[in-house]
Amino acid sequence: LDGLTYLAVIGAFAAMRLPSRQRRASSEPLLGQLAEGLRYAAGFAPIRTILIFIGMLSLLGMPYTVLLPVFAGEILHGNASTYGFLMGAIGLGALSGALYLASRHSVIGLGRMVAGCSMLFAAGLAAFSYSRQSWLSWLLLAATVATPAWARKNARAGFNFGAALRLVGAADHDLSGIA
Repeated sequence: LDGLTYLAVIGAFAAMRLPSRQRRASSEPLLGQLAEGLRYAAGFAPIRTILIFIGMLSLLGMPYTVLLPVFAGEILHGNASTYGFLMGAIGLGALSGALYLASRHSVIGLGRMVAGCSMLFAAGLAAFSYSRQSWLSWLLLAATVATPAWARKNARAGFNFGAALRLVGAADHDLSGIA
């Protein structure tokens, strides 16, 4: 049954008729464009700060999912259902992060939001690690996982906003409100 759902999606993609687009020929080689992007990110404080926070969050925080099956079995004395509920909490947290970002009307304060979310994520994981009750672990995990989802989505919104201004020639504007 699961395989049939994939076939339905593949069929829907195959049925799409999109207008063809001409690819814009670039005079600069790919490595040159990559170097330009890195120079821009390194020289633009709000983007640099957001990249550092997201990098630290990904490197130091997100590997908790590797230990989640062990936590469900050994700490919570559960089974596959316990693990499934914990994974569901992760999905709920990510969904709440997406809904929150969709409700924002401005990019002002996104950098502070990313920093705050990173700190809340660390505190939430610490609290989760001390939990011995399944229901409390589920609540803590749902709330904790919402924060990196918020951080990543806020960072992406900030990047898109900065890139849009740069494309229209507004790169020299004061974007300190992002951070």
